Amino acid sequence: GRGGWPTFNFTYAFSKGRMLLESVAGSREPGKVARVLKVIRARRGHRIAFAVEKTKIELSECSNATVLLDFIEGELGAAATRKRFDKAIASRTERLHTAAAKCINDAGLKRDAIQTIFFTGGSSRVPAVSEAISRAAPTARGPTGPDFLSVSLGSTRSATEPVGGRSPSPPRGTGVVEE
Repeated sequence: GRGGWPTFNFTYAFSKGRMLLESVAGSREPGKVARVLKVIRARRGHRIAFAVEKTKIELSECSNATVLLDFIEGELGAAATRKRFDKAIASRTERLHTAAAKCINDAGLKRDAIQTIFFTGGSSRVPAVSEAISRAAPTARGPTGPDFLSVSLGSTRSATEPVGGRSPSPPRGTGVVEE
């Protein structure tokens, strides 16, 4: 479903707070519901989202991380693993793979015709995301190096491709050497 950033202000609405307050009494775990109410009253949903985002970034580089929620309550945190994260996003990464494969097919190309994939943006650092795209073009290589250079590197590579049977000169300062 749709959630996250666009729904925070809706969650903070008075009627939602009142509904949560009423549900504290009938809950099997009123302490946890009260904690949610505290977050909503203090309008800390965005801080939770930032903590989750930080953990997603950590899981891109390691297999275990903790969502730190101590701004809500003392030592509060939630353990997270890359395996569980990958499972949680599996349907989305599969749709991403399908879209990449369809794009290649719609372009009239074969999977092994793709030589290089430039990954740009934070989500592309998530191993499951880059793996899903790479499965669509299994022989392609993914350049390594600073993410912010990927668009420039892609443009440079494109600029050096033969156009109409002749090769253009590489842009100055790109490090591209003509053969």
